Amino acid sequence: MSKLTTYKNNYIAENYDRINLTVPKGMKAQIEEFAKAQGKSTNGFIGDLIRAALSGEVPAPAAPAKKSASAKAPAAKTTVKEEKPAAASKKDMDIFLF
Repeated sequence: MSKLTTYKNNYIAENYDRINLTVPKGMKAQIEEFAKAQGKSTNGFIGDLIRAALSGEVPAPAAPAKKSASAKAPAAKTTVKEEKPAAASKKDMDIFLF
């Protein structure tokens, strides 16, 4: 490893935290294409989304409600017609990533 690479790796380790993000197969390519269309790197795009959510610019998804012990049994299941999923929009991606 060159001295420059070692320096960069040490600088990153000292000044940044790393988060590994796992997404469903095929979504990585969608995110990369979307970021590129915005003129951003994938990392920059995701970082911008996180900063926007933390600052309140983008509403964070609500936490799932906890079931109480006194909750009634679920109603009978109904049949739902399956539809082909639409292409993910920016809003869908925002919700998924947070």
